[in-house]
Parts: sequence; C-alpha cells; structure tokens
Amino acid sequence: MVSYTPMMSFAEWGKLSLCQDMGSGMFFPTKQTSEYIERCLPCNSCPVKRECRNWAIIHDEYGIWGGLTKKERNRIADKKSQYSSYPGDTIRDRLTDQAIHQGLLEKVVLSSEVEQYVLSRKFLIRNRTEHSEVLAS
Repeated sequence: MVSYTPMMSFAEWGKLSLCQDMGSGMFFPTKQTSEYIERCLPCNSCPVKRECRNWAIIHDEYGIWGGLTKKERNRIADKKSQYSSYPGDTIRDRLTDQAIHQGLLEKVVLSSEVEQYVLSRKFLIRNRTEHSEVLAS
C-alpha cells in the first residue's frame, strides 16, 4: 500500500498564498526575461509555494504557479517518482494519485483532458488494489 502525506485543498492553501489579492496578469508573462524573475517574487517567499506548484502539476495549469512556468513544471512532473511503489510512475502520477486518495479532486472542475487522466489514474489505482489483494490472499 502506498502512503501519502496530507495535501491541502485549493480552498485551504489559496487563503494562505501571498498572491491572492494580486491581479492574475502578473502570472502570465509574455517573455522569459528578468521580468519573469520580478513577477515571481511573491512566489519566492510564499508559504504555500509547494502546494501551488503541485496543484498546477495535477491540473496542467498555464502561467506561473509555485514560481515555475508550465515548461519548468512539466520537466519536474515527467520525472520518475522515487516515492512510488510502481515502476514507471511519474511525479505527476504520484501527486494525482495522492489527490484522488484524499478526495481533493471530487468537487473541482477539471478540463476534459485532465478529467480523462484522473479517470485513468482511478482505474489504475483500483486495478492495483485488486491485484495486491489477490496476491495477499
């Protein structure tokens, strides 16, 4: 059985973010320059930077989340997870499985692409659970 550390819901960590009262335009830079670094200053000292980044990885968000661009987050998300019990699982897989396990994706509107991915992970989790139960008996 895979163990997970508790994740906060968007409603919980969103209230703690340093950017909650800032305009969203600052998180969608038009070019990768020093302007990008300036735009991420609130992220650098934000107490929920990790939660923000993980949310964006799971939901495949655009713009800057957790101080990282989509391209930077994708490089992280596509790496193999060293904490997964299953070979081949990526960090995105592990984070999504954790959010599913904690019910954090049940009352959230997902894009159709992300929804299909979440459904496939739920199916995989169910099959893995059934398979491990058969092996245990």
